[in-house]
Amino acid sequence: MGKIVCIARFNTLDGKYIELIDSLKRIQKKTLLEEGCLKYTIHRSVGNLNNIMVYEKFTGMEEFKFHQETDYIVDLKSNLPLMVDIDNVSIELYEDL
Repeated sequence: MGKIVCIARFNTLDGKYIELIDSLKRIQKKTLLEEGCLKYTIHRSVGNLNNIMVYEKFTGMEEFKFHQETDYIVDLKSNLPLMVDIDNVSIELYEDL
C-alpha cells in the first residue's frame, strides 16, 4: 500500500467556526511532528466559509492509524458534535497510485 491521504470535510455550527479552526490548528502543529506525517493543511470553501476541509498525507496506513489514536484526535472526535453538523461530516481515505 502506498502513501495515505485523508480528506475530512466539516460544516461548522453557527458561532463555532473560530473554535473549530483553533482546534484544528493546534492539532496541525502536533500532527506535523508525527513520524510519517507528510502534510496537514486546513482549507475553507470560497463559497461557504463554514465549510472546512482538512487534507492529511501520511507515509502509510500504520502511520495514519497511529495518528487516529493520538490523544488530540480522540479529543477532537469527542468534541466534534459541539462544533460541526455531525450528520454531514465526511472522511475519505485515498492511496497514491
